[in-house]
Amino acid sequence: MGKSASARKLPGLEEMTGKIKLGLRNDFVAHYVFLRSQEALKGLVCSMMSLDPSEVTDVQVLNVINYGEYVDKEVILDIKVELNHREYIDIEIQVYLDENWEKRSLLYLSRTYNEGVGSGEDYSKLKPTTLITITDRNLGIKCEKRDPEFYARYGILNLKNHEKYSDLLAIKMLYLNNIGLATEDDIKEKRVYWAKMFKATTWEEIKELARSGEAFMEAAKELYNANIISEEKTVMEAHQRYIDVRDGQKAYYERVIREKDSALAAKDATLAEKEAALAEKEAALAEKEAALAGKDTIISQLRKELKQLQ
Repeated sequence: MGKSASARKLPGLEEMTGKIKLGLRNDFVAHYVFLRSQEALKGLVCSMMSLDPSEVTDVQVLNVINYGEYVDKEVILDIKVELNHREYIDIEIQVYLDENWEKRSLLYLSRTYNEGVGSGEDYSKLKPTTLITITDRNLGIKCEKRDPEFYARYGILNLKNHEKYSDLLAIKMLYLNNIGLATEDDIKEKRVYWAKMFKATTWEEIKELARSGEAFMEAAKELYNANIISEEKTVMEAHQRYIDVRDGQKAYYERVIREKDSALAAKDATLAEKEAALAEKEAALAEKEAALAGKDTIISQLRKELKQLQ
């Protein structure tokens, strides 16, 4: 008799090939990976914040969750981190277009900044806060007007002389689809490697990236656990199904809108052609009427001259 499914030997990370079912762009998976691996979390934070690992004495995920509470429903799951007990970092995985992203991002940043401080409490307890968004989309209605970047950084500045007002609030954006625009600093700080890991769709890519350092190897191991052996796998798969269905519906409606826009454009083009043809006919008729009027004038003049001769 053959071995039962539970008794079969699972393939190890090095044996994994082909497409990844649960990747890091699934926010549940990213939360799981960086919650379970301090080394991976530290590596990601140091990369995004341009820190040397020696500067990080403690990094903790604050929003530990019970995965059993989330099944087949929309959940916006961030990775809320406290760095060295004195700074907050909110990491958002945003992989669908949101025209209100500017408003949402500021709300997330403000909520995290206000972490642990109630109304009327000592404001000195407020900690520097950074919102890091990892995305494969152009977020917000104004993004297309901005110069494309791989890693964008925003702060509170004087509009006249660009002097900083405060270092307490910052927003950083990692655009996965703009890796080609990465700078030498982005490569040095390994932001390019993290972007490739978030963007990876095959185990071959993950295994290659795992050779880039211990943090990447730990992230790869936890990604493997999420896909193969974790107890939370069912919930992550359910969330991935939700993402796939949502993206499929979005793609369907976008296609329907494009088809309708195309049909409308074709009708507009046909109408424009008819209007142009009508305008040509009206112009030709106007020319004929003008020519006829000219003939009438000549005939009238000849009649006058004939009458004078009589």
